[in-house]
Amino acid sequence: MREGVTPDRRGPVSAPGIGEAVTDPPEWQSDVVFTHSLALVLDAGSSRRVDAVGGELRRAGVPVLGYHPHITLCCVDTMEGVRRTLGGLGLPRSLVLGAAALLPDSSGVVALCPSDGVDEEHPARGRRGPAAPGPVARLRAGHRLLHERLARAGVVTFNYYGPPLWRPHVTVGYQVPRAQQDLARAILARHLPMTVGFGGITAWTVGTDEVRTLMEF
Repeated sequence: MREGVTPDRRGPVSAPGIGEAVTDPPEWQSDVVFTHSLALVLDAGSSRRVDAVGGELRRAGVPVLGYHPHITLCCVDTMEGVRRTLGGLGLPRSLVLGAAALLPDSSGVVALCPSDGVDEEHPARGRRGPAAPGPVARLRAGHRLLHERLARAGVVTFNYYGPPLWRPHVTVGYQVPRAQQDLARAILARHLPMTVGFGGITAWTVGTDEVRTLMEF
């Protein structure tokens, strides 16, 4: 699978979990070999909808990623102690994908990106005071908490997927030539907004493409 950043310095590589940029992040971790990536995977119904959009891209001659739709959470240098960091992160069970974006500095990645907005799960109807945090805010907070827990557990994470640089997205088009990028975005945009649910968290193994479920929702 090829989607972007190289956590183990072997060339652009990706998986359910490995991200999008092809430029080196600040303070590139050249002395670390990352062995796994963790991803928030879409549930079966949501995956079928995203796959159907990918099918439209294929029929238009646009290349697609072709793997289970997901949002990358992190890359790690070991799986030892990782499972213990996953409980109680407060990640949303659904959110709205409201933008079709060409990710900057990417290997032609055209993606569905989350929209900020009202909290569909806990709308603050008729209540005074600040509204409850929306799904995107909870996604970012859970992502930040995960990285904090991994650091405390001594697990090294790839800094490109750390909270300061992270861009949550669901890749659909991949290595899309410049001449097709506007078309790809237009095809994705026709399906927006799209509410998607999540089925759990998976781990992908660098070098073998093995994917295993760490947590089901």
